[in-house]
Amino acid sequence: MHAFVELLDDYQDIPGFSPKALENMGDRVLVEVAHQALSVALELTHDEDLGLRAARRHVIGDAGAFYYVVSSSPTVRDAVEQASRYIRLINDALDVSVHYENDLVLLHFENSVVLPRAAIDFQVGSFFNNHVKEWLDKHTSAVTVFFAHQAPERVSEYERTFVPAAVRFSAPFVGFAFPKALLELPLPTADANLHAVLVPVADQTLGKMAQTKTVTSDVRRIIHERLPLGAPEIADVAAELAMSMRTLARRLESEGTTFRELVDDVRRKLALDSVGNRDIGFSELSYRLGFSHVAAFHRAFRRWTGQTPLTYRRMAGR
Repeated sequence: MHAFVELLDDYQDIPGFSPKALENMGDRVLVEVAHQALSVALELTHDEDLGLRAARRHVIGDAGAFYYVVSSSPTVRDAVEQASRYIRLINDALDVSVHYENDLVLLHFENSVVLPRAAIDFQVGSFFNNHVKEWLDKHTSAVTVFFAHQAPERVSEYERTFVPAAVRFSAPFVGFAFPKALLELPLPTADANLHAVLVPVADQTLGKMAQTKTVTSDVRRIIHERLPLGAPEIADVAAELAMSMRTLARRLESEGTTFRELVDDVRRKLALDSVGNRDIGFSELSYRLGFSHVAAFHRAFRRWTGQTPLTYRRMAGR
């Protein structure tokens, strides 16, 4: 958020949000306020690459205790594990999970709310510049950066932000991949004494943070369960959660999303996870995603990725 504020020094009238409120690194900004600020920023600048430019201005240490816990870890493997464990210190809506595929380690970024492209660009770009490049140093060219959205007309800002890594669009997940062998590299910023001091503090902070589940996570779960029966209606989901439609809509809005966005996002993620599996026909996949006919699935998939499911499957199989 600090980097976005710096790009908007001349604009001080964003409701619920001000540079002064963000001076202290411990301040936490509500998701809906952050989205509102970003919407204003995009409207004022007309800059689709705002998130990338802000990511490049993100200063090392802006993530507070999270940065220092991670960067003081002894190896890349430890840093990855610490990042996954402590990401909630800076973002309640983000989960960073570690996966292994053949000789690669994959870092998946999963947001519980639907984010605009600029927010995802900033999230991934700032993590790359403040963590991944520091961890891997001269091996950064071995990294691939993944985005689920389709490639924009101009990708020069992506190339500038993620150099020397490769960037892939219309991917099945958002995050990073790099060779598993690099996990054993010692971190150039490792500091055993600092790490020993910070980890108990970080654990204590995590323990104090509210463990309540968001309404968004409950709605996602219900949508996922009901999709094979057809796209669920907000009235049915609201009834299952014992609240009115108006209350559900208001709660989702307070968490920075809408019911329609969540249905579309759950479908998109399930589609990208499954479309590469040649054992699943497109008709069956369409059914699993709750589409009334396969043509509707094809239209949605092209909107999500800019490609047909068949083209995407062929590319994924390479």
